[in-house]
Amino acid sequence: MSAIGPLDSFVRRYIDSAETLETLLLLFRGRAVWWTAEKAASALHLDRRAALCALERLCGAFLEVKIEGDVCFRFSTLNAEREALTAALDDAYHQDRTALMRLIAGGGAARDFADAFRVKKEDP
Repeated sequence: MSAIGPLDSFVRRYIDSAETLETLLLLFRGRAVWWTAEKAASALHLDRRAALCALERLCGAFLEVKIEGDVCFRFSTLNAEREALTAALDDAYHQDRTALMRLIAGGGAARDFADAFRVKKEDP
């Protein structure tokens, strides 16, 4: 799991599901291409709604959006560190996909979001 270790906080912050991971990597690898939800869904063998949810989750931090009859997305981040970490994530995906999926299943962004709303018992 050495390839995953340095990416732990990155994954926990931005990746909430396998669909989000695979969508990010698809757009990262094909960054010159504008993707619709249908095109991404077809490439990833997902239903359109799951692909759209993943694309919406990645907007802002990773994707540029344009509307030309349909909403289109493309990988584009102005943050050099985030781009480097996405490249490292792609490498980690190829080296140890199972460990990466375990990390995502262990909580990631979804768990952190839920934890923000957890009522904590105060000390007396």
